[in-house]
Amino acid sequence: MPRPGDVSVVVKPLDGDALTAKLIPASENCSQVRAILPPETPPGPADVTFFVSAMSCGPLESKSLPTRFGIFTKEQGNGAAIAQNYVANGQPVTNSLLNPALPGEVVTIWGTGLGPNPAGVLVHLGEAAIHAEYAGPAPGLPGIDQINFTIPDGVTNGCYVPLQIEVQGIMSNLVTIAKADTAGACTHPLGLPEATLAALDAGQSILVGNTSIGYFDRTAARGRGSRQ
Repeated sequence: MPRPGDVSVVVKPLDGDALTAKLIPASENCSQVRAILPPETPPGPADVTFFVSAMSCGPLESKSLPTRFGIFTKEQGNGAAIAQNYVANGQPVTNSLLNPALPGEVVTIWGTGLGPNPAGVLVHLGEAAIHAEYAGPAPGLPGIDQINFTIPDGVTNGCYVPLQIEVQGIMSNLVTIAKADTAGACTHPLGLPEATLAALDAGQSILVGNTSIGYFDRTAARGRGSRQ
């Protein structure tokens, strides 16, 4: 296993000087290296070269963008966002089916790819467009961005309210959070009881079936049956 000082990542924009990316220490292992592009990296194509113990891998073609925010979720980019509600006493509670966000509460989500100078960040929650109160680096978490916003009145209720982040006109992945007007479990579209919602919050799954019922009207004209 290489030592931290033996690993480096160099980014060479096609129209710029070579830049050294900042490694995320926890990721320095034999199978994976993660690094943060320097803020001054210009958008556009670039070559990326990995150096491990004086040996190089690359250059590999890449492309950097001003922003491309991706929300962290419980299912690798899909489904429910990893989010926290800040309740009345200021304590964070994980957003879940049993703990939906309420009007007036601050919600925090995390992701990566905001870019060095995010501005005018919008949170699209249901049919509402909400201005983020904070959008920037998550304290103490290199490479991770944090967005805080307050739930306004009138936002759609549900266990799976759609949420997307818009940055400079570019939309993030589509995720969901749970939202309600009053404390307690969200109203599930299948009418599931709280015990089942708790199981889903814990990562379990349920089987759902669908039944269709029809009948034949034997009094139809000319004695022919017709299905309704």
